[in-house]
Amino acid sequence: FIYNTLNIISAKSMESGNLEIIEICSQFASMLRYSTDTRSRTATLEEEIENVRDYLMLAKARYEDNLEYVIDVPRSLYSIEIPKLTLQPLVENALNHGFDGKNILRKLSIIGTLTKKDAGTQLSDNMDLSSYIQDNGNGFSADMLHSLRQRIDEIEHGLVSIEKSGGHIGLVNTCLRLYYYSKGAMHMSIHNDGGAVITLTMPIP
Repeated sequence: FIYNTLNIISAKSMESGNLEIIEICSQFASMLRYSTDTRSRTATLEEEIENVRDYLMLAKARYEDNLEYVIDVPRSLYSIEIPKLTLQPLVENALNHGFDGKNILRKLSIIGTLTKKDAGTQLSDNMDLSSYIQDNGNGFSADMLHSLRQRIDEIEHGLVSIEKSGGHIGLVNTCLRLYYYSKGAMHMSIHNDGGAVITLTMPIP
């Protein structure tokens, strides 16, 4: 039904020459296909980045010149597999919660790097994929930072099975889902640095 509706909207937009609406429908359809494909719980980093691009282009249609973003991930990391829908929920959380609805310039950075766990060991078999999602918004309040860190710690110690708390619930639910889907391999940390910064780390097999 949703795909058929999108096709109708696209067809009507084509009749009126509204190319922007056609592109929005195409991006939304792409995100739907990606998120509803249940054949695998993992995806390559490249697939995750493309899904984030689709989401950010939709957000760009809303915020226009008030949204700028940078995706800085080396292509050499694109084949790494991570839990599906890792990045987009965190980017969405940043846009929804980081700016208190203010009509200001929103800046987002999505950065991916390889980091070495221990300087005293060989480079191979001892690397983490680190992903950073940073915004230029209000950041976390001291109370929220403490509460979220506590919930993340509980999740990573296996003390949470179903998340019911309020406030940035998307962030905590994403942490919960990633922790269990990765079988405890993926970890999340948060801090403020000119806005909110969310860091995900996971070992590279």
